[in-house]
Formats: sequence, structure tokens, C-alpha cells
Amino acid sequence: MVSIGLIGCGKIAERHLRAYAALGGVTVHLYDVDGDAAARRAREFGAAVSASLDELLARDDLDAVDICVPTPRHRELVVAALARDKHVFCEKPLCASRADARAIHAVAVHSRGRLMVGYPYRFYPAMQHVKQVLGAGAIGRPHLALLRLGGRGDAAAWKHRQEHGGGAILEMMVHELDLARWLFGPLRSPHVLFKRTLLPVRQIGSVRTQADAEDCILARLEAGSVQILCQADLATPSYMHHLEIQGENGSIFSSILDYLPTQVVLKQARGGFPAGASVRSFAAVNVFELELGYFLRVIRGEALPLHANDEALELTGIVEDLRAEPDLPGTASGDMVLAAGGE
Repeated sequence: MVSIGLIGCGKIAERHLRAYAALGGVTVHLYDVDGDAAARRAREFGAAVSASLDELLARDDLDAVDICVPTPRHRELVVAALARDKHVFCEKPLCASRADARAIHAVAVHSRGRLMVGYPYRFYPAMQHVKQVLGAGAIGRPHLALLRLGGRGDAAAWKHRQEHGGGAILEMMVHELDLARWLFGPLRSPHVLFKRTLLPVRQIGSVRTQADAEDCILARLEAGSVQILCQADLATPSYMHHLEIQGENGSIFSSILDYLPTQVVLKQARGGFPAGASVRSFAAVNVFELELGYFLRVIRGEALPLHANDEALELTGIVEDLRAEPDLPGTASGDMVLAAGGE
């Protein structure tokens, strides 16, 4: 039986708890600064609750910590857990600055605990297939990749506030950056082509929230000879993901969404794939069960954690650079929109 301390009891924590319940062999201890939120999750999933973070981390029977809180608190919590030799699963991104990444690494190298960052898109069967196609050299040398990820952005108000780690970069684009790094290798030369707060006032449940974090971004990067364009937003009415890769011998069109097929279109047969279009569809999966199931293997010493320290530092640096670039001129301010709306 593996004992996991889960910190943060919001929406993503619910998905983690359901995954642990389905995987079995896991006992969960909860902690949240909002004691009522922890109590509700405890009743729902039959978990224990710790009254404080120190109480949770001091448990002798605790094997690992699962961190499900906004990014600004990641460094503090990851360091505290690793310092107590606990294995750590941290929701993406690991942190938002190079300084935080280096501070975490300084503790991680001396800890008996292993650190894994939550980038679930690698676990989708369609993305595994894309990696296989690239590895087989079917499309030849890739030279252009387009990645798009869009969502509603109505889950929580903090996702639209910079001080709380909100915005399309930390919430959405980090998934694309991780996929690009995984598929093509080290990333470099990040540059913002467009960044703006399209919807300065958001309706979150019954509350109108003023946003100051970007909800739409388009960025350019490079990986080897591959030019990469990533677009992410929190302004799409329905969740959407799309990946397109162009190579000298063909193209790949894919998505993590099970209702969108993956197509490999080749000029000439190569890498075990025929000329013309090959179309595959992949069944829906619970990616949290796949990802956290892998983490349980890490805890048991059966696998190495994904997203190694060099990758984490690289992606953190890119995120920091993209966030530092200013929005394009002409972005409407929340105050102007609120005034126009009569509030």
C-alpha cells in the first residue's frame, strides 16, 4: 500500500483522487489551507485530513506528496517535501522562474525522494503514436510544427490573475512546450508573436472576475531545424487541441482528443508506413490514471520519473521569458471594459 499526501483540494485534486481510487493500493491524506475544502474531499473519497502542512509532512508512513496548488506555491511545497525525502508529483509547471527551478534542484540532488512534474499529454495514445512515427523517420526531417490548445478558462478566478500564477502560458502553453520538447528535443529562441487579454472580465460561476493575465498567446520557438509555432488560449468555448508536423516526406495531423483522428500523409512509403494517407483513431483514456499510475511505479522504484531536471529548468526558463515579454499594444484594460459595462 502506497501512502500519498495530497496538497490542495480543488478541481485537479478531484481528478487525482479519482485516479488513485481507480488504480487501487493507495491511501490518501489531504491538506488544504481551506479546511472546509479538505473536509469535503475527505468525505467524498474516504481520505484522512491533516490539520497543517507540517503535520502532513511529518507522517512516518507518508511515501509521497502530490501537489495540486497554483504555481506560485510550488517551490515552497516541493522543497519542503523533498527535504523530508518524500517522492513528489507536482502539477505543471514545476515553477515559473529559473531561480525557483535551481532552488528545487539544489534540494532534489540530495533527497532520497524522486520528483516528477505532471505533463499528462505525453501519455495520450495519439501522442505516443506521433512520437513513434517521428522516430521511424516516416515523414523525413521535420521542419515545421504547429501546436494549438484552447479552453474555456471558467474553472476558477485565480487562473486569470497574474499574482496567482494564472494566464494562458502557465495554464495551457506549458503543455505544448513539453510536447515540443519531448518530440523534437531542446527548445531555444522563444519569442512572443501575439499576447493579449482578450476577455478582461470573466464570468466564473455566478461571479464576474476582472482578469489581468493573458488569455491568448502565440509564440515561436526552435528545436534543431524545426520551426515551432505554439498558440494557446483560455477563450475557446470548447476544449480543443491540435498538432500538425510537416516534414520533407510528409505530414502528421493529430490531437489528444479521441474524436479527432490521427493522419500520417506520406509522399513515399517510409518507416513501415505506406505512401498516401494512413488514418488511425484512438479510444478515450483516463490520462490521469496513466500518468499517476506511472508515478506509483516511480515510488515503487520500478520506473524513473519523467521530465528530468534539465528539461524542467529549460522549460521554466522559456516560460519565464515568454511571461516577461509585454502584451502587444492596444490590449484593453479591465477597467475600461468594466466602465463600458456600467459596473
